[in-house]
Amino acid sequence: MSRTETADTNDFPNGLSSALQATAVAGTAGALSVENKGGNAVAIKFQFPKTLSEYDNVAFDKYAVHRIGIQINTNATKGRTNAINIAYDFVPADLSTPADSARREVAKTATCLECHEKGSFRIHGGNRVDVAYCVTCHNPYTTDAQSGNSLDMTQMIHKIHMGHKLPSLVEDSKEYAIYGYNMSKHTYATFDSPEWGGVKYAGAEPAGVVYPAWPYGHGTAQPMNCAKCHRGDTVEANDTGVTAAGNNWKTNPSYRACFSCHDGESSQQKPFVAGSTTFLHGNFTEGTAGGACIGCHNATTTDVKLNITTAHATLGKTPLNPTQGYKTSAGVQRDLYSFEYRIHGVTTESNDSVPKIHFSILINRGDTTDTMDLFANNAELTGGPTFLVAYAQPDALATTPADWNQQGKRQGQPQTVALSSLVAGAAGDTLERQADGTYIATLNSAPFPAGATMKAIALQGYFQQTVGSESVRLATRSVVHFVDGITERRRVVDETKCLSCHDTIAFHGGNRVDNPQVCVICHNPALTSSGHTLPLLATDSSDRVGMFRTASDRLRAETSNNFKELIHGIHAGNLLGVRNQNNNPTPYDFNHNLFGNSGVAQIFGTDCTKCHITETYYPREGQGVLATVNNVRADTTDEDSSDSLRAAMASITNSADRMTTAYGASCATCHISSAAKTHMQQYGAQFAVRRDALNPALESCARCHGKDEYMDVRSAHRF
Repeated sequence: MSRTETADTNDFPNGLSSALQATAVAGTAGALSVENKGGNAVAIKFQFPKTLSEYDNVAFDKYAVHRIGIQINTNATKGRTNAINIAYDFVPADLSTPADSARREVAKTATCLECHEKGSFRIHGGNRVDVAYCVTCHNPYTTDAQSGNSLDMTQMIHKIHMGHKLPSLVEDSKEYAIYGYNMSKHTYATFDSPEWGGVKYAGAEPAGVVYPAWPYGHGTAQPMNCAKCHRGDTVEANDTGVTAAGNNWKTNPSYRACFSCHDGESSQQKPFVAGSTTFLHGNFTEGTAGGACIGCHNATTTDVKLNITTAHATLGKTPLNPTQGYKTSAGVQRDLYSFEYRIHGVTTESNDSVPKIHFSILINRGDTTDTMDLFANNAELTGGPTFLVAYAQPDALATTPADWNQQGKRQGQPQTVALSSLVAGAAGDTLERQADGTYIATLNSAPFPAGATMKAIALQGYFQQTVGSESVRLATRSVVHFVDGITERRRVVDETKCLSCHDTIAFHGGNRVDNPQVCVICHNPALTSSGHTLPLLATDSSDRVGMFRTASDRLRAETSNNFKELIHGIHAGNLLGVRNQNNNPTPYDFNHNLFGNSGVAQIFGTDCTKCHITETYYPREGQGVLATVNNVRADTTDEDSSDSLRAAMASITNSADRMTTAYGASCATCHISSAAKTHMQQYGAQFAVRRDALNPALESCARCHGKDEYMDVRSAHRF
């Protein structure tokens, strides 16, 4: 069934005067009846006002598979409407037999919910909650009249998830937007740059979804992991996302699916002849073989440039993308090595200070997996991982800190010892091979300080493999191990939950991989962005885009890089800051991110368990969770001097530092309204106050939001 949407009189780019759209028939009182069948069962009967053959724009074929989509809304619980969607397939010529076996199902709601929070995966006012129901209306014949863009599920979802990487946007400046019934524009990418004091940061990366991607950073991530949504093979025992047609992306590709991402007119991979709608390889029509695409592009061809699987291979192997590959000018290379880092134990010697690490590295060269000989001449490999030395020390604000802080180090950053340095015997450190092929590393150059707690060693970083004339980084999962017998740092998030959505996480050029417990070593409460140390913009140098005109502008560019603020801010779309890289501004702007926005783009809403381990979302007042540094300030009055600010960063105990209490910092990155902050302040939270004025003991969030209290976190967040 369909309707004709008439476009608004406004002149939208590429808009149409009218467009055909799928529609529904409401269950009116005369057409709908409900029969109580006893217990909790009811029988619902609905009479369509017309026969199927009488609807406009429908060529009725009684032998074709038809679908009835049913939407039922029940009473609200926890502030949300309970919506039920049902999709029933049938063949009118044989109503006695359901046609489920003929259903074309390329993705399941279960895979959507691996990223989207169930309570937020409610589209069109909260009534559409199931993919099989969504595609009933979002079919190839549904178009948005205002924009002229297709609302076909295949086109729409691919383009949304491509974000600012969509070729038609990047190369041809053609925005993918949907206006909808209420003339409200929905767009999924932006090239807006952050601004301070009237200065635009032209170097800022555009923001958008760009998912599911292989991440080596916000700017280089590419959405190429098709199996994140389309899954035809079981990845693990409890995989609920497998569908019969889940492998269609590689075994039966279609022009509608592929060209929804590869849609540029000027790209080398363009589907169209420039300036026209003629397909580069001819005018295909979609058929059982996907419009003839499969003749060249399939999963079995040995031509790595045409093989769909290798073309979408990620640099590192992941559960959903086990074909590892690197794209060179010659095509995809499939002979890359992979590694596994293992720390078997950590002890200390020399007055409980010098770390002694028992570890090994496994290398897979394709056919075999062996313990790596670190002293051998591995000519095809360069680089290698690095040890991080993590610990906590008490200070005036926390006598038993529950976060790593690496006191005495610049911005609380850990001391590092490179494996290559150990192999070379530098700095007095030693590396000894054991009889079983494992190694003992003694880090004489990186002792734990006296009184340190939560002492731990991490191994992170990557080897690089020479492939032809190029060097390829091989991201490897980072690991962390505590000194034997010591109290460990608490675990707050479950990495399996991170990876359930991301499949793999590789940041900082591929150094930090798949382990948030390693991330929090560096992203501790003392770490802030470094934009406040940039030189001020000279009045006669207005062409220096990205510099600051005033000291206050510069100080506002600094923000906490503590892990909880960073992750909450990114996923809520509330994080903005600038880094100083060799006196050049490197801005990052997540204010346009769509992860936390309301409506169709929302991924995370209020369910803390989407990331958190059970009950780690409760306040831990009095248990040593550290306050956050928002701004590093010099103890002098020379706030205008970038040199004085650089000097202040060498210490994490400047009395003039601006700080926020632990739970105010946690909550205010999502709850950003002035009313929310005022409420927090009424119960002891302090925001951006001087270190010497901070009193963490005043914070009393647990009084109401603690476990089983009046507004327990679970109750307040409705999960």
